[in-house]
Amino acid sequence: MSVTIYSFSRWRHNTIKVLLLTSQTKLTLNLNLNLTLTLLNPSVFTAADDKQVTVLVGLDLSVAFDTVNHDTLLQRLETEFGVTGTVLSWLQSYLSGRSQFVKLGNHQSPAVSLNVGVPQGSVLGPILFAVYCSPVGDVIAGHGVQYHQYADDTQLHLAMRADNTAVGLSVLAVCTSDVRLW
Repeated sequence: MSVTIYSFSRWRHNTIKVLLLTSQTKLTLNLNLNLTLTLLNPSVFTAADDKQVTVLVGLDLSVAFDTVNHDTLLQRLETEFGVTGTVLSWLQSYLSGRSQFVKLGNHQSPAVSLNVGVPQGSVLGPILFAVYCSPVGDVIAGHGVQYHQYADDTQLHLAMRADNTAVGLSVLAVCTSDVRLW
């Protein structure tokens, strides 16, 4: 899982100061407020108006689509989303019996049976992955952190007073660790 951290706060007149921290770079950008409004959740600006900074943590689950356990996914579809009968059987059939191989020129590896993962590039892939990852939202919400998820990307964001960021950053660190453990 890779982690990117952004911090947003009001700066000067009509700009938002954006601090981007990754494990490799530190970069400060000043974006026009109107452009930023189209890119970010309005809660970021409400917090900025209240003299708070918002820290956004971007999580990217590496090779996430390839790690989905079929049994867990099918159980979650049934128990948490109410998918039963023919539809559940159809989804089970969709996931089972898959294999993959590598072909290079005239050479081909033996086919390997796939017991995990959802098909990438399909319409159902991101939906099934979202169902599989739905408990992550409960983990995040349990820390009082706002979030947005799409496929294997999750953004955590938390507003905090600029003069007392230690508690908020600690909450984000624990939340990120719990998501990683999930």
